[in-house]
Amino acid sequence: MIDVSQLRALADDAGVAASELDQALVEGVAVAAGAGMREGRIAAAEKLYTGELANGIFTEGPSIRPSPDGIEIRDAIFSPIPHAAIVDTGRRAGARWPPPGPIERWVQLRAQRGQLDLSWTGKTGREAVKSAAFRIRAAISRRGLPPRGVFERAKETAERELQDLVEALADSFRQTIEGR
Repeated sequence: MIDVSQLRALADDAGVAASELDQALVEGVAVAAGAGMREGRIAAAEKLYTGELANGIFTEGPSIRPSPDGIEIRDAIFSPIPHAAIVDTGRRAGARWPPPGPIERWVQLRAQRGQLDLSWTGKTGREAVKSAAFRIRAAISRRGLPPRGVFERAKETAERELQDLVEALADSFRQTIEGR
């Protein structure tokens, strides 16, 4: 919920109809919310090494409407990336092994960046990547993964940014009114 009470009070003092303010806010917040969430606010919420998930989360909407308490934003956040839901909600211990592809890509990228030393595998090249990924997959199956809540944190980040935008709007509006 985006709090617009300060802006509503200023508009009321200036004689601006509440319905006009609400319409302007809905239009402005819709543009800002759509742009902000589509531009990868997920990246701020979750550091990932491949960037695949950070760049693969989208919104449908937003549905924005005024309410007595502020501006209500409802967005469907989704990702076509198969492991997005696993990263978001976690994985229980004892579940079947995760697929090798995404983990092998992650191992390969980390090794190329010098963030993962594969010498412990006793192998080189592709075989080292496969060996490391095999052990990681086994550990994930055995121990599970904790939930990261990336979708909720992305939504919270976007809402904070929108609240900052509304507060900046209120300040600008106040200065305009005081300058009359």
